[in-house]
Amino acid sequence: MEILKKNGSGTFNALKSTGRFELPSSAWPSGVNKWTKANKNIFPRFYFCARSDHEWTDCWSKVNNTTTCIPGCTPNVGTCDCQWADSNNFAVRPNNFDFNIAGASPYKAGVGYSVTFSAKDYTNANTTDYNETIPVTPLETKAGCITGIFDTNLSNLQFENGTKVIPSLSYSEVGVINIKMQETSGLEFANVDASDTPDSERYITPYDQNWTYTPDHFSLASTF
Repeated sequence: MEILKKNGSGTFNALKSTGRFELPSSAWPSGVNKWTKANKNIFPRFYFCARSDHEWTDCWSKVNNTTTCIPGCTPNVGTCDCQWADSNNFAVRPNNFDFNIAGASPYKAGVGYSVTFSAKDYTNANTTDYNETIPVTPLETKAGCITGIFDTNLSNLQFENGTKVIPSLSYSEVGVINIKMQETSGLEFANVDASDTPDSERYITPYDQNWTYTPDHFSLASTF
């Protein structure tokens, strides 16, 4: 099996010379192979021999990521024994959005904090090749509190390899601010899977947490 990008060959190939392609097959390659990058449109390609009395190695040879038809005929054409078949297209997306702020909650109003927004993979690492623009929505949750502003526009965060760093982010008021980072319906990374994958499995898990801001200090001035 070879995993391909929609617009060309990928770098992952799990083929091994272990016999005919059969489902199920005791000779199927063992072990775990992982696609470690975000990609909106890829598909697996299966290589096999058309003749049931031939081993896989009678038809195909594999060197690194290149698979070659040994008989020299054109695969999938005429009586050529070299055959391949593709699956449907699908996306490989980050698992969830997350953030890290250099400071302890509650945060101080007016103080700039270094903030890192992340798109994490299943191992909690930043997702390579995830370079999307995602909106972050802040909402004041405490009745009676004045709605302040962040000194950096959060409406469109541009990720690079699964991360976005804001060196200094401050909020102008006190309160409890709900911060929500989620994909926009219709623009989700795995939109290619919309016809056969439920939303709960297709969308990147949102970041949805409250940030609490308190005064930095109190002061008293008087005139006698």
